[in-house]
Amino acid sequence: MKRLIKVITASTLLSLSMAATAFATDSEGGVVIINPGEETTAVDISVDEDQIIQEGIYFGDVAVGGMTVDEARKVIAEYVAKVGEMNIRLSTETGYEELPVSELNPVCNNEEEMLATAVGVKHVGSLISQYKQAKDLECNSLYIDYDIAFSMDNVMDFLVEHSEAFETEPVNASVKLNEDGTFKVIEAINGFTLDYDKTYDAIKDVIKNCDTSLEYLTCQVEGTTTEPQYGTEIFEGFGDLLGEASTEYRCTGEMENRAINVRTAITRINGTVLYPGQQFSYCSAVQPFTIEGGYVLAGTYTSTGVEDDLGGGICQVSTTLYDACLWSELQIDFRRPHSKTVDYVPYSMDAMVYVKGNQDYKFTNNTDHAIYIQYYYTTISDSKEKMTCKIYGTEYRPENRTIDYISYTDSTSTTDPPYLITYDEELDPFPTYEKDEPNYFYYIQAHIGAKSHLDKVVYVDGVVVSTTTISRDSYKPMQGVFTIHPDTTIKTLGLDEILGIAGLQFYFPEELTTEEETTTPEETTTVSETTTTQAETTTVAETTTTAPATEPATDPATDPATDPATDPATEGNAGE
Repeated sequence: MKRLIKVITASTLLSLSMAATAFATDSEGGVVIINPGEETTAVDISVDEDQIIQEGIYFGDVAVGGMTVDEARKVIAEYVAKVGEMNIRLSTETGYEELPVSELNPVCNNEEEMLATAVGVKHVGSLISQYKQAKDLECNSLYIDYDIAFSMDNVMDFLVEHSEAFETEPVNASVKLNEDGTFKVIEAINGFTLDYDKTYDAIKDVIKNCDTSLEYLTCQVEGTTTEPQYGTEIFEGFGDLLGEASTEYRCTGEMENRAINVRTAITRINGTVLYPGQQFSYCSAVQPFTIEGGYVLAGTYTSTGVEDDLGGGICQVSTTLYDACLWSELQIDFRRPHSKTVDYVPYSMDAMVYVKGNQDYKFTNNTDHAIYIQYYYTTISDSKEKMTCKIYGTEYRPENRTIDYISYTDSTSTTDPPYLITYDEELDPFPTYEKDEPNYFYYIQAHIGAKSHLDKVVYVDGVVVSTTTISRDSYKPMQGVFTIHPDTTIKTLGLDEILGIAGLQFYFPEELTTEEETTTPEETTTVSETTTTQAETTTVAETTTTAPATEPATDPATDPATDPATDPATEGNAGE
């Protein structure tokens, strides 16, 4: 088999001295053997595949002198195969990723040129020049390099697929709260942005004429170092307590699930660092909002009342955070009150969130330094826990300046009537507070409606210098419902200041011995019952109530059923 190979010849003898001879490709793909300073012409020669290559010629580090052209082709093929079996370790400062060369579909890009050069040195020029070339090869071997080409697309695909291993975002300086209450400043970390084109060129250089005896090839990825926005200077003077707030919640019985949600949300927020101008989104912070994420069903406000929903109770966490932000005087960007009153903070100091409805609580660090949010809960009794939110930073306010927040109740309202009495024959006809079973009676707590506003008062040296209204809010009243056995006889039913259950008593069998006990007006003066035959319910008329001036009142001395804090519907994930 013969192939036509174009060779550029010099008009005079060609020197094969490595210092003076160069090989190149002409515009039509032929091999150029150039003796500097001499004019050249192109000639076409026919080369037989069985033709013998001149001694002293090497492909890479393999001697091909004395081989036929066909045998030399096999040398090229074997070299390409060995290259394909290798891996390239693309290294960064933190590690490396291995790229199999076989995935790049390597080929010898200059196979024909290598063969043409190897054959051409024996057949170009006059007999004298050919003899001179042969003698030169006896003293100076000719090494012809491989030009291994590969798929650029495959390289780029690999770099994109493994970009997370090569590229890193810069990390701002941060802080860690030590067990002794002090803070440790953590140094910033530079990032790295990959330069895809330069890395491709680096890979090309490594593969072009690699040593196949190595275990693997190495290549440093190319890119740019990126510095973080904030270094340790952002924590200069850090460690001052800017503001804090605490609220209590029940954690047993019907409130156990609610407490689980509270703890889960607290854990997600604790340890948050916010840099100057950075906004905090509560709903984003407490995600993922799923059962797998640690949330369970608990009572939550809806537009129609109270229902169990995933994450019921997390509004108390956002409320406590909101109050801590108020005392820290951070910038409040988005806050909404609940549709109904809550009993763990004064009116207008609550912050409702509803993950499903995109009702968020957001604030911004408007100080010149970073802030740190510490959020934790503690046990205060067998049935109660307390959550505490503290915000640390660099104090930016004068020592002689203080603030206060005052909640004002502008008006109150109730449903008419405030309670309904419904019946269930499955319940105990003579319920007692001492029973642990949950089926002695059921109730939904009533809520007073209110319009309120919150004022911020600023003092300098104890003198008021400004009063600002932070918000004006409106809470809807909600009707309460008692579900009891039809044979249960109510003795007294009283309502506290926020229409929670302040007092509920029943007649017992031993008390129902005389006509007088069942009809004595003194024993029923607190309620006025009317029977509704169609609905089979008894309504309780409104009693006189006094709305709180600042904070909704609770009666911790009442029975579990009478303490508003035990109501599973007190707070939740949703709000109207």
